[in-house]
Amino acid sequence: MAQVRVVVSVVLAVLVVVSEGATGRGPSSVVEALRAPLTNMPLATLFGNMRERNTVTYYVECVIDEGACNNIGRALKEVVLDQRATLQLCGGCDRCQRERVQYVLDTLNQDYPDLACRIQTALKWNGIFGSTNPCSRVPA
Repeated sequence: MAQVRVVVSVVLAVLVVVSEGATGRGPSSVVEALRAPLTNMPLATLFGNMRERNTVTYYVECVIDEGACNNIGRALKEVVLDQRATLQLCGGCDRCQRERVQYVLDTLNQDYPDLACRIQTALKWNGIFGSTNPCSRVPA
């Protein structure tokens, strides 16, 4: 009986946290924890990762469900899918976190248009990279 109460308490706690995120009071701690590997990554690591095409390809394939995922790929996927649903970049993130996510999207769009195009095509969403279309810069 005590185990049942503990399980019910945990489930209720998770529901409260998730519902608070859904009510506009900011993202739930579950969402924050999912985004943290990307939004709290040291800048030197983020810049280094974005300079490595193989690393960027790994993240893109995670986002579009064509490859394995690590915690950073899952974080990017969550941010991208959340942006698609809310039309808001990194909703609930502070300014520094939002700038990191914007850096990733800008780098994808500018330095890896073929990979950015894969995301845009897979998600069937032209708004992810703002008004620019990375697919227009990919050779046919």
